Amino acid sequence: MRPLFQSPAPILILIVAIPVVAIAYAAAAGPNLMTYWWGFEIGALVCALVGAFVLVLAVQQHLTMRRKPVEFREMQRLTTTILLVAALVVAAYGLSYAIARPEIVVLSCAVVGAWFIACSIPSLRRTQVVTSFVVRRQADVVFAFMSDPRNLPQWRPEHLAVDMLTAEPIGPGSRFREHVRLPGGREVVGLEEYVDYEPNRRFTSYVPDAPTTNLTEITFQPVDDGTRVTERFDMDHPFTSIAFGAWFSQAAKNRQIVALRRAGDPGVSSAVTARRIRCGTSAETCPRSPLAARDIRPAPAR
Repeated sequence: MRPLFQSPAPILILIVAIPVVAIAYAAAAGPNLMTYWWGFEIGALVCALVGAFVLVLAVQQHLTMRRKPVEFREMQRLTTTILLVAALVVAAYGLSYAIARPEIVVLSCAVVGAWFIACSIPSLRRTQVVTSFVVRRQADVVFAFMSDPRNLPQWRPEHLAVDMLTAEPIGPGSRFREHVRLPGGREVVGLEEYVDYEPNRRFTSYVPDAPTTNLTEITFQPVDDGTRVTERFDMDHPFTSIAFGAWFSQAAKNRQIVALRRAGDPGVSSAVTARRIRCGTSAETCPRSPLAARDIRPAPAR
């Protein structure tokens, strides 16, 4: 139950439970619900007014986010605010119709509350995307290039800029600020921190600003014709994303992620053959070979 209390779910569930509690209290006090008509109407009015106020805040947040690249926390704050508006609308509706249609109100609030609870289950919010490709270069050269996120704009089309925030050399604890354009066109700024760093073998990183668990692992395996690079991305979707229906669009989003990676994979091969690229901890000349984009061979995504 710990993830439930680390998300907005408890507050949302309490809000949609207001009509149910009010109906139960009125029914226990007497069979005539009309006795409490004014109480229900005043409660509905309060929920509607609070919902309108929160809606204004959501609109202001949205307008502010449109003027600049946003951070993950800002996106999370906006989606949470919108869910609060939705919960208050449900509560206002329930209190307004509590006398006329108490059974429908109880059923509606129960369905919404059950949805919020289901969205809080970690196993239902988890996703994984794995892609793999082969570069016909030695593992040390490929690792030196790919382990420095400042090279991402050279081979990942969605990355606009990357800055290193910690001192050289790169290793566990190194932090980078990344400016990314999402598939929908929105620009996002976030942090990436390295967790594991095993030269020429693997490195892992995560986004500390993200509201849920996330981990990216990239491994480098020598093969007969070069180096196989495998990238695995594990993430628990934020409660707000799942509540908005991310379940139903996840397959399409996974295809977008795979498409972006495959679009950028040939850039690794092209970049490591350039005269000067950033390798490891500094910009230096890496060994060259007559390699072109055709020398990268994708493997099936899982």
